[in-house]
Amino acid sequence: MLLSLHRVYFGSANANVKALRTGPSSEFHWPGNIVTASSYLSGKIRKQAILNQSSGNSVMTWSDNRSGSGDIYAQNIKFNGEPGVCTISLKFGIEGFWNSPSQVSDTVTCYLKSSSSPYNTVDVAKTVLNSTAEGNVSFANAASGTYYLVVTHRNSIETWSGTALAIVKGSNTYDFTTSASQAYGNNLVLKGGRYCAYSGDVNQDDS
Repeated sequence: MLLSLHRVYFGSANANVKALRTGPSSEFHWPGNIVTASSYLSGKIRKQAILNQSSGNSVMTWSDNRSGSGDIYAQNIKFNGEPGVCTISLKFGIEGFWNSPSQVSDTVTCYLKSSSSPYNTVDVAKTVLNSTAEGNVSFANAASGTYYLVVTHRNSIETWSGTALAIVKGSNTYDFTTSASQAYGNNLVLKGGRYCAYSGDVNQDDS
């Protein structure tokens, strides 16, 4: 069995990190033969750093070789070629922490809940929102499906996504800050040009 990670480079603009798995007779083991492990635009080129195999999954890491401040990235891919986790690129404003043009960095807890009553919790994870109110949250246990995304914060009202979301293994995005309707029941307040979760729920009783 061979597990390969390589970079595909398209001039100065785009680059993808690709992965493939073959068997002892050189047969492809993943649907579509080659899996896109990462893609990025605007010259933020990522390249292979390390490939590791553990617990039936492949953990791939690579570095960002653009000029200036770079980062190190990682992604799980299962042996069937599917991403190992559901990752959501989240943007979430907090009323009492948002002072345009920045927000105080703090931790939020995120839940994926069933789209039908009684809306059971399927998975839970935490992320730290940065000064632009953005954070990446990874759900290791949830399968691809339709869920409500629920965000809680130590000083804010619990906030649900406006509708149930189609969440897939791999990358997803959700931005609560663009409109009141991004939250169920329009449960957001406009502050400094950004829709934010209501602050003040110190005892977490949703009032």
